[in-house]
Amino acid sequence: MTREIRIKVIFDTNIWISYLIGRQLGNLTELLSGRKIELVLSHQLLIELKEVTSRKKFQRYFDQQEVSELLKLMNILGTLYEVSEYPNICRDAKDNFLLGLIKASQADYLVTGDQDLLELNPFEGTEIIEPNQLLEKINKR
Repeated sequence: MTREIRIKVIFDTNIWISYLIGRQLGNLTELLSGRKIELVLSHQLLIELKEVTSRKKFQRYFDQQEVSELLKLMNILGTLYEVSEYPNICRDAKDNFLLGLIKASQADYLVTGDQDLLELNPFEGTEIIEPNQLLEKINKR
């Protein structure tokens, strides 16, 4: 019996925010619960998500209960990686932790809408792509 190889994926905070606002990220929930991907996480990513989602400007789009449910799902379905090295090459220094997570996890993809990160594609063998590109790549497998 052959086991389906799961791809390792990091989702940037902006992707999670889009998911909370619109719930229209092309079957993200299905991908996660169907175990087609390994959700790659770090403490810093979870902290950033909590901080960003608590900003007043997002309160009209989702409440903290929805954020708590998402974080719970992420913790259940995700794999937490320890990041020990933070490359200092991204134009926005706040994004360097994601590059460290790429190195620690050897992820296949970093999914983001952030142009500063997209410009670095590829990084350490990881493709840095937008959400629609991830779905195309998964469907090709």
